[in-house]
Amino acid sequence: MSPSLFLQLMEEGNSLYKDMWMNKDESWNFPQDYDPELVKEEKRKELEMEIRVQVDELMRQELKNLKLAVNREIEPQPRLKKGKKQNKGRKGRRGKRGKKDKDLTADRTIESLYQELVEEGLLIQALKVKLSDYIGEYSYLGTTLRQVAIEPMPSLLDVRQLITLYGILPLGSAEVHERAPLVKSLLLAGPPGVGKKMLVHAICTETGANLFNLSSSNIAGKYPGKTGLQMMIHLVFKVARQLQPSVVWIQDTEKTFYKKVPQAEKRNEPKRLKKYLPKLLKLLRPDDRILIVGTTHRPFDAELQSFCRVYQKIILVPRPDYASRYGNSVETNHSTQRR
Repeated sequence: MSPSLFLQLMEEGNSLYKDMWMNKDESWNFPQDYDPELVKEEKRKELEMEIRVQVDELMRQELKNLKLAVNREIEPQPRLKKGKKQNKGRKGRRGKRGKKDKDLTADRTIESLYQELVEEGLLIQALKVKLSDYIGEYSYLGTTLRQVAIEPMPSLLDVRQLITLYGILPLGSAEVHERAPLVKSLLLAGPPGVGKKMLVHAICTETGANLFNLSSSNIAGKYPGKTGLQMMIHLVFKVARQLQPSVVWIQDTEKTFYKKVPQAEKRNEPKRLKKYLPKLLKLLRPDDRILIVGTTHRPFDAELQSFCRVYQKIILVPRPDYASRYGNSVETNHSTQRR
């Protein structure tokens, strides 16, 4: 396991507290006003650094002048040979490095792009659902089952913790997103009715993220053709970057990676995004707070190699166990009695 990037910050904060605040007498500072001496000390350090930079620059200039005076010579100017021209510049050396992605909507405002996505149903309003509304308890029998060589199923509390770790914290905090291991995509897999859709909306509610719906059923018939598909992806990810944090949701994501498309669904072209998703993941930078979330209840219908290559983290969302069902019933009865 790689060392935590937050440990050094915590140690520095702890040292600062011990050196400055632990033994400081604050009995006179009841209203907790600023300490003039601390402010002066901090500003002195800033001023000292500014003056030091200026003095260093002056000393370098003086040293250069002294060398010129001692040697009594000026740096010789390079002479050009006759019949040869100066370098006219390098042609054809830029290659792929100088190539940038073309902005297909450079002449349009973000507001107009946002409006278009809303009208097309690709940008939807997230339901007001908190993660705490996803009720679940610990797997109290987990240790007992492991003692008899049985690996227990994950509990709903485990699911809630993983959603917080991989989804809510990185999207909600830019600093956590830059320092923590980068998770660009997340898959929620489980049987129908266990709350996968609820968890997607909970991520958006807790982080204030925009919710883009790129499910195969939702994009069917929209932006047809290869050019239209490129425009749709461009619109979604341009707005997602400008108005981050953003969640790109693909419901029934196994359809995007079908082994064989059923005859009834061929008209909808469910595999339109299959080739583009790996490329989009490579384009996401550490400062892009964009998370691709897929939900599925039939992962075995997908071509597993490309399916697992797209989703970095796969979270199994099981049916509630006894502890979770009991906790849910207790909370329901308690809330009913209070009414």
